[in-house]
Amino acid sequence: MNNPVERLVFKLARHKNPFIRAVFGLSDELLARDEEHELREVITIERKVFGSLGILRLDCSSVKRAAKLTLASALGKRRLRPWIPGFSKAVANWIGFGPLLIQFAVARLRHRQVQDHRPGYCFLPAERYRDQAMGILGGNVLARVERTPRLTVRVLKFLCKAVLAEPKLLFYPEAGTNALRWLCYYEHVLVHYSPYQIANYGEGIASMSLVTEYCRQHGVQTVNLQHGELVVSRQMAFKHVAVCHFWSQKYAETYFRCKCTADQAFVSGNSDHRRLAECRETPRVAQLLVIHHLIANIGPAYLSGITKFASILGASHQVVVRRHPLDQGLWAEFLEELTRALPEHSVRLQNPDESPLHPALIESPFVIGATSAALLEAWVAGAKVALVPGASTKESAINPYSGSRNMLWIDSETSESSVREFIESPRDDSTEEWSKLDNFSLVTTSDPVPVRTVSQ
Repeated sequence: MNNPVERLVFKLARHKNPFIRAVFGLSDELLARDEEHELREVITIERKVFGSLGILRLDCSSVKRAAKLTLASALGKRRLRPWIPGFSKAVANWIGFGPLLIQFAVARLRHRQVQDHRPGYCFLPAERYRDQAMGILGGNVLARVERTPRLTVRVLKFLCKAVLAEPKLLFYPEAGTNALRWLCYYEHVLVHYSPYQIANYGEGIASMSLVTEYCRQHGVQTVNLQHGELVVSRQMAFKHVAVCHFWSQKYAETYFRCKCTADQAFVSGNSDHRRLAECRETPRVAQLLVIHHLIANIGPAYLSGITKFASILGASHQVVVRRHPLDQGLWAEFLEELTRALPEHSVRLQNPDESPLHPALIESPFVIGATSAALLEAWVAGAKVALVPGASTKESAINPYSGSRNMLWIDSETSESSVREFIESPRDDSTEEWSKLDNFSLVTTSDPVPVRTVSQ
């Protein structure tokens, strides 16, 4: 996150003031992750933007289609917030659009372009995704974490065409600023590297459809690689990408249920998950790894669930709180509260810049948290995973684990005997358990499989 605007917005998104957090952050409704409710909202938005015929039967130009998808995506994200925070966010984006233009224009003047032709490019969310990207896209692809903007006349012309095709975008300035940012990032790659494909982990990017159309007009294919667990939600709905790669058929179906589309889609699994599955027999150390996630609602149920599990596990196991890579200080208050709640335990912080995630998962016999793909990866690696309230309903949280006996949901109704039995029972390594792992991410094969249904 090297962009000062992004750093500012992210800091506001995690602000302690509830109103500021509501404007820039994620809503409690999204954190609840009630998939049936979200699906009804997605269908309502589709009818509002595309009419009774829906997305797939829309007959219009490709630019208008991309603009309408972006409008629907922005509408979905706005409907996640109450009216006043939503309106405030729109005003903040209107005010911020001008400075963002100026910043990108100045960045172009400062940045000297040197041509470096590459067959492909990938925007990495973190360095640990490099091997996965290379495995799917090929070794000659340039994969980088940083993002450099390049503002050009053709980007501004394209944005104007999109607004003319769908004037309602003017009422959603948050979509405009999102489109400006990502079009400028992609423009830098187009000009600097001249690739034939550009990959991203972009299910949550509201303007992804406009980016895909812009790249298509310049002969470049957009590719989306699955970033984390996908759930039915307005947050990721209404996207179009040329090619999508998913961990499993289950997540491909989730993507299309969200009214997203793709020209081609494949179930490719994840090379990191396959390596984790090979480490299930690795000896473990006596520790409980807490995956402290950014969007978790750090309330009493979250803390009490972790405390209950650690207390029953015993002081012989050290409690290690793993900070999220983007958390610049919110972890401190939680670490202090957890240390007070577990006076007999050794509680310490683990920084992601000093300790890679996957070795930490492999060495931990027990991993606990509210929501994160890291919890699912811990399950693949052979750890027993405990889930606590804080980011999703019980049904949504346990769904990816397909009823695995190596996973336990802990809340106020969970008895101590159930927790103790879970801790003391041997890990399930049956054939049935491996099929459940495959349902989450292909770990028993490395061959990409075309998705059975590309459009719904």
